[in-house]
Amino acid sequence: MSEPQNTPTHETTLAELETTLAGLVASHETLLDLTTRHRAAITRADAAELTAVITAQEEELRVIATLEQRRRAAARALEGGVARRAPEPTLTQALSNAAQPVRERVSALAEKLRGLLGRIIRERNVVKQATASLVGHMEGLMRQVAQSLSASGAYARTGRVEAPTQPIVTGLDITS
Repeated sequence: MSEPQNTPTHETTLAELETTLAGLVASHETLLDLTTRHRAAITRADAAELTAVITAQEEELRVIATLEQRRRAAARALEGGVARRAPEPTLTQALSNAAQPVRERVSALAEKLRGLLGRIIRERNVVKQATASLVGHMEGLMRQVAQSLSASGAYARTGRVEAPTQPIVTGLDITS
């Protein structure tokens, strides 16, 4: 391990990385809250809230993408000319020349971010399952409506009674 660098550029880049990680933590906390609201909106079948939450999630994901680009740029700048094995430098590699207090603060932010990511992944999986369940329920309701509206009562190729795609021609001969 080499001696910590204290050049103005290096310190500025470390400060940028720390600020960026703090922004990522804040954005992911917001995303976690939005994901929780998303699940609640699905549970309540609140279409207006669902639309608002999805729009807010999209905006927050754009913020996260911008912050992630800044994080990568700062990590590459900190790594300098060190030969890399991975396409993107890890924080450990990027912080190898940082002074101990900065390294600890940035590492703590990174650890908090990892924890948030795990929670978001779990919550989004719950939302995904709830959405799939809701979609299945709605498809069942649509099938029931189609069956009740089917004039023929005949089964389609899918094995279900479905509304006919062609008009049903019926006639009654009443000649004697």
